[in-house]
Amino acid sequence: GASGGFIGGASNPLGPKTVVYEHYELPDDYYPEGIHCTRIGANSDLIVEAGPLESEWGAGPQKGKKFLPLVHVGMDVVPGRMWRKTRVDDVIPLQMFRNMVEANLRLTAQRMANPIWLNPKGSGVSNFTGEPGQIFEYNPISVGGTTMVKPERVPAELSNIGPMIMLMNKIDDSIERVMGTFFLQGGDAPPGVTAASALAYLGEKAQRSMAAPMRSWALGWKLWEQYGLEIYRKNTTDARLLTVAGKNRQWETKEFKFGELTGSVKMKIDYMGLMPKSIASERATIQQLVMMKVLNPLDPEVSFRILEAFGETNLKGSIDVSVREAVKENEKFMEDATYHPIVVPIVQNDEVHIMQHVELTATDEFKELPEQRQAEMFQHIQNHFQDMMQRQMLIGQASAMANGGGQQSGAPEGPQGPDGTNAIQQPRVPDIAGAANEPEIPSPETGMGA
Repeated sequence: GASGGFIGGASNPLGPKTVVYEHYELPDDYYPEGIHCTRIGANSDLIVEAGPLESEWGAGPQKGKKFLPLVHVGMDVVPGRMWRKTRVDDVIPLQMFRNMVEANLRLTAQRMANPIWLNPKGSGVSNFTGEPGQIFEYNPISVGGTTMVKPERVPAELSNIGPMIMLMNKIDDSIERVMGTFFLQGGDAPPGVTAASALAYLGEKAQRSMAAPMRSWALGWKLWEQYGLEIYRKNTTDARLLTVAGKNRQWETKEFKFGELTGSVKMKIDYMGLMPKSIASERATIQQLVMMKVLNPLDPEVSFRILEAFGETNLKGSIDVSVREAVKENEKFMEDATYHPIVVPIVQNDEVHIMQHVELTATDEFKELPEQRQAEMFQHIQNHFQDMMQRQMLIGQASAMANGGGQQSGAPEGPQGPDGTNAIQQPRVPDIAGAANEPEIPSPETGMGA
């Protein structure tokens, strides 16, 4: 019934083998705690292990309730029965037909693809160097005995190859339609299709055909994750080590404690991420957005995001290195409360650092930090802005001087800096709040403030 389950296994098929059955059953009147038993072979007397069902929910509304540690992931639903139906059942007759057509092509190639020689008796030809498939000798019938006879070559008879190949392609197309597989599911664009809208349409067509199996696949994995979490919750040790790859491309080892699993866990399926995304469709969409001027590729942030979508961030080597540097800075800021980030003028890529730091400030982990630490990161971002503005001003002044924008002979000298020289000075950041609080200067005519 649906309340029990069997799992069978076997040993090496090359040697002596036996079948091992595992039986799971939910609690009922006969087994109040459920049952999990193991049997070897078909004899019911060879039950080597039996006990209550161990798997049960450890938290949430079903806490203490038993469950079967089995997940059935099916394909198409068949009304009136538990077992699902795969689309391979409908493909089997088509595949058998295709095998027959392919066998016909193979026989044609073996029997009719080689040219043959027709050699009349008495022609005097005995040495054939044309590597024929076969030589037929026959008695020629000539009219009046004046017609000379000679060997003739009969070309290969392959007139059925073309129709057979067309029929096989038609069968392949029918198999794809039954299975719901199309070009874009494999990541390639169909021949002659380049428009983003056309690629998106084909992708949606493939997704609609596979919607039911993918939904069942996702629900099955969700149930598997829930069961696995409850089994882990019951059997785990006090602490485990978890090794993950960080955003800065470095491996990190974190300690995962059992205390972090207290309480119920709610899992949600991201149905938008189930279907594989076509690279060709994504690239065509980006190109169309650039042509429509929705995206500006001259913007450094936009250009870097486009490279990320294309998987070619290494083309901007220095920017890629700067991104990793900024990510490391973010991680160290979040992990070490004594770390205080600083701006290295001229050396660091301010635009990349600003982009990565702003992303950090939008995360929930950052918002949980003390206000003092948050203010420190905000000030760090502002320092990057000031360094970027100073760099642009210095580059502009240097460019103007290089293009002949300096002082001409005989021209009055320009304003000097605070040190009395013409050297480039660091731009002064105006203190708007301080200027608003300064006392008013009396007017010479009226003696009142201006």
